[in-house]
Amino acid sequence: MANVLISGTKPEAITAGQLTGERRHKLIGDLPEDYEFETELEPYMRSADAYVFMPDADPLLAMSVLVAKRIEPDTYWNKPVVFVEEDGKRHPIAALFEDLSARGLAKEKPAEVFTIAKGIDQVRDVIGKVTEAPKAAADTSANTGDLATIQSDEKRPDTMIAVYCSASTKKPADLALAAEAGNSIAQRGWGITYGGANVSMMGAVASAARNLDGYVLGVATAKVWKHNRELDPDNTDIPMSELKLTDDIYLRMKEMFMPEAGKPVKGVMVLPGGAGSAQETLAMLQLRKAEPVFKDVPLVLINADGVWDGLAKAAKAYGLEEGKDFHVYPDVKSAMPFLDKAVAALDARPDWPVSDIDQAAKKLGGWRSDRRPAAGPASDIDAPAAKPGDQPAP
Repeated sequence: MANVLISGTKPEAITAGQLTGERRHKLIGDLPEDYEFETELEPYMRSADAYVFMPDADPLLAMSVLVAKRIEPDTYWNKPVVFVEEDGKRHPIAALFEDLSARGLAKEKPAEVFTIAKGIDQVRDVIGKVTEAPKAAADTSANTGDLATIQSDEKRPDTMIAVYCSASTKKPADLALAAEAGNSIAQRGWGITYGGANVSMMGAVASAARNLDGYVLGVATAKVWKHNRELDPDNTDIPMSELKLTDDIYLRMKEMFMPEAGKPVKGVMVLPGGAGSAQETLAMLQLRKAEPVFKDVPLVLINADGVWDGLAKAAKAYGLEEGKDFHVYPDVKSAMPFLDKAVAALDARPDWPVSDIDQAAKKLGGWRSDRRPAAGPASDIDAPAAKPGDQPAP
C-alpha cells in the first residue's frame, strides 16, 4: 500500500480516494511538534511515496523533500510532490524554489520536482500515478579512506560561526563575497563551521580563513566524501582544520550548528546559495522559533542582488520577523558590526550557553504551534473501505 504524506492543515474528512483517486493509498500526517530533525526527519520522509504540502506545511520538511530529489534521486526522484495553493496565494516554499531556479541557484526546474494544485480538490488531477516505492539498495561504495581523518592540533576558538553557501556557483562576485566572509571571520579570531567542500563558495570561504590561520571545521555527509560530491578531485587542498562526517544531511545541520556538545555556534551567516542552503537556513529559523533560547544566536542573510528575497518572504509567511528573528544585509561588510555586537553580548552572558541546550537543539516543531491546533503523534489515516459498486475515481 502506497503512503501519501500530507503536511499542514487538511480537511478533517479527507480520504485517500478523494485526494488521489486511489482507495488503496494510505494518508499519513505530520510529525509531532517536538520532533527531532537529526533522527526523525529523514526516516519519516522515506516512509512516504508521495507528498502533498498545504499552505501551512512544515517548511523544513517541504524543502528537504525537494533537496532529497537531487541528492538521492534513486529514492526520491519519482515520488510525486504537490504544493496546494489556496485563495490565490502562492505557496511560500514553492515560490522560494521557483525564485532560486530563476536565479540559476537550483539545478532543477520547478516543473521537474513538483506540481501546483489550486486548492486541495485539484490534487487528484495533478498528483499523477502514486505507487509504493521499492526499498532503496544499500550503499556499498568504498569507504572514505584517509579523507575522514582530517584533524589538526589547533585549538578550536571559543567563538564559532556557521556559514552556509553555494557549492556550485562559479560567479566571480560570489566567490569574492565568500572570500570576504572567510577573511572577516578569521580576522576576529573566530572559527568557521561549513559544509566541508573545496569548490565554489564553500572552498572560497574556507580557503580565505585558512590563509589567515583561521580555524575551519568542515562537516559533510559520508556519502559526499565517498562519491567526491562537492569536491574538486584535481585539487588536493582540503582547506580545513578538522573534518566531521555524518550519516545524513540532518545530522550535518545539527553538527554545523552544535559543533561541540552543549556549545552552539555564536552566529549563523547565510551567503548566496541554492536549495541546500535554503534548507539549512529554514532548519535554523525553525529551531529559533521552536526554542526561544536560540533567538540569541544571530542569524544574518547576506542578500547580495536580492538572492534571498524569496527566503525572507517565506520566513515572514511562517510568522518570523526581519530584524527580530533574522537580519538581512546587502553585503558582508555591513553585516559584521551587527555580528560583532551580538557575539559580544553572548560573551558577556554568564548563563550562556544555558543548561540542557543539547536537548533544545533537537526539537524543530515550532512552525506549527501558532498556526493550527497542536498535532498529535504522526498518524496513519486509512482510507475507508469501498462501498458495493463504488469504484475509485480515475
